[in-house]
Amino acid sequence: MQLTGKGLVFTEPKSAAGKRRVVIPDLIIEDLRAHVKDFTQDGEQRADLRGAG
Repeated sequence: MQLTGKGLVFTEPKSAAGKRRVVIPDLIIEDLRAHVKDFTQDGEQRADLRGAG
């Protein structure tokens, strides 16, 4: 992510070492998906949210 005049935007990492996978417990994945849906606008890039299972 990078801070721009439009706020925080997704950008590609500078190197392959900058990419990370974070395991999100299935217990909270649906709540997190709903939060992202509610707080992003159509056309914005969103995080790829997959559960642990």
